[in-house]
Amino acid sequence: MTSIAQRVRRRWAGGAAALLLLSGLLWSGTVVAQGACEDRDHDGFEDGASCATERDCQDLYQPIHLGAPEVCNGLDDDCSWSPDEGCGSICQTAEAFAWGAAIVPDPVDYQRRPSIVRAPGGYGVSWQRRRAQPDGELNNCYDRIFVRLDDEGLILAGPVTVPGGPGLRRAVYDNADLLWTGREFWMGATDLQVPDCFQTRLNGQAYMRRIDVNGNLVGPPIKPNCVPGFATLYSMAWTGDRVVVIFDVSGGGADNGIYARAMAPDGSFLGDCTPWNLDSDWPTSSGVIAWNGQQIARVFAAVPEGEPSINGELYFARYDEDLRPIDPQPTRLTFSPNYTGLPSITWTGSFWAIAFEDRYPVGDIDIAVLFVDATGQVLDPPGQIRITRSDQAGHSFDDPDIVWNGQELAIFYRDPAPATNRGEIFMARVSVDGEHLLPDVLVTTDPDEDRAYFHDSAWSGSEYASAIHYFAPNSEYDRPNINFQLTGCRCTDSDGDQFTTCRGLDCDDSNAGINPLGVEVCGNGLDDDCDGLPDCMDEEDCPAAGTPPGDVPGLVLLADRRTLSWTAVDGAERYDVIRGRVWELPWLGVSATECVEADTSATETVDTTTPQLGEALYYLVPAEAGNPASCLVGTWGNSRRDAERQGCP
Repeated sequence: MTSIAQRVRRRWAGGAAALLLLSGLLWSGTVVAQGACEDRDHDGFEDGASCATERDCQDLYQPIHLGAPEVCNGLDDDCSWSPDEGCGSICQTAEAFAWGAAIVPDPVDYQRRPSIVRAPGGYGVSWQRRRAQPDGELNNCYDRIFVRLDDEGLILAGPVTVPGGPGLRRAVYDNADLLWTGREFWMGATDLQVPDCFQTRLNGQAYMRRIDVNGNLVGPPIKPNCVPGFATLYSMAWTGDRVVVIFDVSGGGADNGIYARAMAPDGSFLGDCTPWNLDSDWPTSSGVIAWNGQQIARVFAAVPEGEPSINGELYFARYDEDLRPIDPQPTRLTFSPNYTGLPSITWTGSFWAIAFEDRYPVGDIDIAVLFVDATGQVLDPPGQIRITRSDQAGHSFDDPDIVWNGQELAIFYRDPAPATNRGEIFMARVSVDGEHLLPDVLVTTDPDEDRAYFHDSAWSGSEYASAIHYFAPNSEYDRPNINFQLTGCRCTDSDGDQFTTCRGLDCDDSNAGINPLGVEVCGNGLDDDCDGLPDCMDEEDCPAAGTPPGDVPGLVLLADRRTLSWTAVDGAERYDVIRGRVWELPWLGVSATECVEADTSATETVDTTTPQLGEALYYLVPAEAGNPASCLVGTWGNSRRDAERQGCP
């Protein structure tokens, strides 16, 4: 692998600018005592339990802080605990893309129960893998798999087999077992702890693992349970400076019940297990939790005293960051004569939105939505919003997942379609006024007759990404894989070329000559055939007409800390100079860089940009020769950077 000369200049508080090599620099924050009011990411905004004012919600990630501009990227850039406000994300022309491929094709092992979370430059995805023997027989050995994907679903890191405790893993049974904290992913699972692959044991312990941006495990397994008995992990939430987990303990006698526990970003515990049980013997589920910047919300099912055990109802409870209840008793949300459960919750910036399964009096299970204010009171209007109609379809719907995009809500749910044995995933839209915005969008667009089951979704700023447990067509052992699928929010065909910007994969909707059937024209700076590889990056259509110049040596920053200088390369006629911020590299690569100078014949240039306090910049300089269509372009130093960026415009 070749290597481009790279230099970094940095300025920290109390120190002068320094010239440094970019060798492995992924994080440069300072570890401080938990609870201290400190600015660990040097963005000028502090965090910690002792802060007297509002705190930085991502004090491990420099671009996110109070008052930062919303970038419309699916992240909470301004610490409002609601992403992408004002980004105009009304999905009036929503459409699923062409059916996505399996993330890690596996015709033998059994992959299921995926979770997906948004992170800079893409997503983290995890799922359960049940192993199979060479003859295809499934056993009771379980793994948890993790990958990091880019925005298009291509693997950036992994797949990684993530171990839990000292036994064998079994995945959690909900969609909230993966978090992004601004620096790392946290993954939760329940360890079966069986001694071999052919024994069945339905009891285990909850464990969590930290995973860095490159897919490396960080630190030892974290076991939150601190009371006797077995623990099943259900849900996690990130509050800005700690991870909160909720789990169910059984087999512990008097200690049985629902517990919560908080951990610092380094995995250390912030106190003991805190019981979250009701003051009654009602059968109660752990439920799911979420954070809105002020409090933890928990939505769970419980059977009210004196009612049949099947009549689970939804309840809402609030807790502070130290896990103490805010209200004397939870608030009852539903009054259904039948079963209610399997909730999913999100914060919209002004109210909670909850999707759940509800068995209406007419029979089968439907998907419904409630809006709940910050105190736990149901907002009526709109009251209960019914998304599906089992009385008309003749069968139940299940597995709701609710996502907020800054402007409206998306509810992903499964239609089992028992008449055809083909399960499908649909996306419903609900406005902030509670209007169900029809029609619902079919997400599983695979033309083959097969089945979708468990699923999870996230918002990217322009589209939804879903990880879907899906039975692959003609799989030798009828095994499911985990597929990555995109659903676009504003899908158009403005240029009339019969290719939409979503399913049609049109990358330029203003030019009818640019679409997936277009012909690549070398040297025009456009991706004419929409394969993601414009001009010389498309080596098949635009091969180099000779030998490109070599890497640029001797890149240095001179004493004035403004002038970049490098050594001339034989055969080079011009150079591009780009600049980027170090924090972006592990997440965004060089795709977010800025051009300092393009097509210069000189061997030095001046950049007056001064790094922000605590920030680091890097520079890259490749050489070029010939006319643009000849594609005699030097490399950025490795294949990934070459695939991310061709050069300056």
